[in-house]
Amino acid sequence: MDTSDHPIEHTLSIPSDLKTGSNALWGIGLAIVLALLPIYAFSSGGFQIVDIPLFIMIVVYFLSGANYKDSYIRKYINYYIPFVIWATLINGIYMMFHFRLSYLFGTIPIVYAIFLMMVFYNIFTKLLKQKDIKYIYIGLAISVIFCFTVKGVNTESRAVLSFNDPNQLGYFAIFLLSYTILLLNYKAKNNIKNVMFSFIDILLIFIAHYFLLLSVSRSAIGAFIILDICLLKNLKKSGHIVKIFLAIMAMSIFVLIINPTFIQDRLATRQGAFKKKDMEDNLKTRYFLPFQHFGGLEIMVGEGDSYGKKMYPLLGLGEPVVHMEVHNIFGEVFRAFGLIGISLFLFWLVNMWQGVKKVKDSFWVLGGIITFNMAIYGIRWRGFWIFIALLMALAALENFQEKREDYTKS
Repeated sequence: MDTSDHPIEHTLSIPSDLKTGSNALWGIGLAIVLALLPIYAFSSGGFQIVDIPLFIMIVVYFLSGANYKDSYIRKYINYYIPFVIWATLINGIYMMFHFRLSYLFGTIPIVYAIFLMMVFYNIFTKLLKQKDIKYIYIGLAISVIFCFTVKGVNTESRAVLSFNDPNQLGYFAIFLLSYTILLLNYKAKNNIKNVMFSFIDILLIFIAHYFLLLSVSRSAIGAFIILDICLLKNLKKSGHIVKIFLAIMAMSIFVLIINPTFIQDRLATRQGAFKKKDMEDNLKTRYFLPFQHFGGLEIMVGEGDSYGKKMYPLLGLGEPVVHMEVHNIFGEVFRAFGLIGISLFLFWLVNMWQGVKKVKDSFWVLGGIITFNMAIYGIRWRGFWIFIALLMALAALENFQEKREDYTKS
């Protein structure tokens, strides 16, 4: 049955600017953003070079008259907005009473996420619907090159490659492997065969594990256990077997022949990271001490999310205390925005999962990302929200194809 003129074809809507815009222009923009994500030219948590193309793309998106009201992602952004409103309100109250712009800087990444999801969902949807994934691969490949050619700016000598600290490198490695898993599945489902893509697949699997070893990040190791299980369970697919085998061979040659002391040398840089006493001290410092002044009304509304060195009491009552961030995504949201904030955030997270669970291996990649975020507050990174947009775009395609098949059968 011909479905070209049926309303089912409009269930996967793309804003007008993306319908008429060139694949190449949006694709090049995507590639540039992916390439620049690992570059930390400034202090962590604030402006980075990647924000320049991001700002341009967001402005062009809206100036072109984009309308996302019919898109698949609309209701999932709507689920996120109550958390944004609450976080903005709480930070605004703290900023008003204490005249500290640091609370404004804590709000920006939370609001920024809405625009990142909206714009990149539509870019990914356009490219994936037309099976035009070369820009994703090009961006990821260039990002790996930039990791080796740019130096992080951390003044405490924690910089590793282009990152300001090892955990950022480990986080990036998780996303490299997660992108690879989703792209392998997408190509298999759409019967896409490309030698360049296959080569980059092998490169990304190898580099992701190399970055993991370089970072010596405990939380990243936990995430990679989940992601590697996901890779191994797909070994029944012949194309996956070859790529994974070649990546394993390359890694084995590197750590056993080319640089046999590599792992030992990296562990030496973080001698205390895996010792019981140091792990207990870190647990106390990063998980419990931030709550030492937490109580009363703050349990409900939080202490606000500030980039400053001091945290100030609600409504200006009491003395300021040293700002300590909880190294846990849920703990930090709770500390910053209270029970109301964490409830709203979990409301979005659960509904987002419901929206993407039909995407093959989404459980595994989100499991890896959340595992890492149990030891870090990773939603400030732009790459997190761009990856969520990719998952949503893949889910929209699944939803579209299911409806089309049902209509065809009818």
